[in-house]
Amino acid sequence: MIPDLPKGVTLVTTSPGFGLAGDLTDRISRAGWRLLRCTAETAGDELSEADFLIAGLPPVTADSLAAAPRLRAVLKHGVGLDAIDMTGG
Repeated sequence: MIPDLPKGVTLVTTSPGFGLAGDLTDRISRAGWRLLRCTAETAGDELSEADFLIAGLPPVTADSLAAAPRLRAVLKHGVGLDAIDMTGG
């Protein structure tokens, strides 16, 4: 069970496989959160609403980070951090 968490959190993912196994998307919804799926090409609008970015294979650039003023954290779904601009934020 998810403990008491703030409502209205928006998760954005560029990982096509994130949340497809198990009941994660249901748990996110029950917590009052939103999960938005996007690709590198369509991420602009979603990033402007993102509290958390779950990064897949597309690079997370300084421009991506700048487009996400509410962003609290970038979480990597998979392995490796070489596609995440660690100095851009």
